[in-house]
Amino acid sequence: MSEQPIVTVIIPAYNAADTIGNSIQSVLSQSYTDIELLIIDDASQDNIDEALKAFSDPRLTVIKHAMNQGAASARNTGIASARGEYIAFLDSDDIWHEEKLKTQISFLEKNKNTGIRACCTSFVMRRMNGHKTDHTLKTSKDWVQEIQGGCNVSPGSTLMAEKALFDISDIGLYAQDLRRLEDWDWLLRYIYAYQLGIIEEVTAEICVTGYPKYTVVVQSADNLKDKQEMNVFKHFGDKGRKIFLAGLEIEKAGTAFRQNMYFTALIHFLIASFQAPMRIAKLIKRIIRKIINSDY
Repeated sequence: MSEQPIVTVIIPAYNAADTIGNSIQSVLSQSYTDIELLIIDDASQDNIDEALKAFSDPRLTVIKHAMNQGAASARNTGIASARGEYIAFLDSDDIWHEEKLKTQISFLEKNKNTGIRACCTSFVMRRMNGHKTDHTLKTSKDWVQEIQGGCNVSPGSTLMAEKALFDISDIGLYAQDLRRLEDWDWLLRYIYAYQLGIIEEVTAEICVTGYPKYTVVVQSADNLKDKQEMNVFKHFGDKGRKIFLAGLEIEKAGTAFRQNMYFTALIHFLIASFQAPMRIAKLIKRIIRKIINSDY
């Protein structure tokens, strides 16, 4: 390929032989075709090479890590090699609807002069129990405040951003020392300077194929706290800081709950309630809805 593509799609992959074929096909089947697709094989130990051999599209390039480095590092490797003006991310177990890239390109081009340099779309969440739930991102929400309290836009598969953002010193690349929550960390840095565009149309299906260990989430949450607590306070005051701290506790609580650590989950939830009591009523409603719908 000699011509510069408009969009670079980055798929980080680790032991994804069973799922990545559908992810790749959903990219190559996009109605918007001016793309390159970079698969970053993060030192997989399965037969992912066999899965990749099924695709001979010249827009596809595979880059291999010699050692496993994590999703943040894999995305950064892709960003470093990207030639597109925009970058879109897709996790190796998720799929896109065929109009996804076209929808986001159109949105970003229309909003070039509005302070929006990245956007996310609504999505469908499919859990391991087979249950599907629409996650509609409402444009009426205060997304600056929402992101202070958590990363609920599934940026691993819905985010499209200008490539230039990753070269700005105050935003930059993904934090490679975070094994989880690296996408939340990046979005926080982004909203300090720009607005996040929200598209209500569903364009992706997020497939939950596993959950991280509690210890990994706790370590990542504590590292993220060290990185961002004072920055959040600087930009959004003490209210924003408390919303952020409550969000970290909710991340820990959710992981503990999924691993049947119910007392631990309750402790984290109570800490979150203390940090941001005004948001807890809404959170309780969300939890009840998830339990009723088996969406957890």
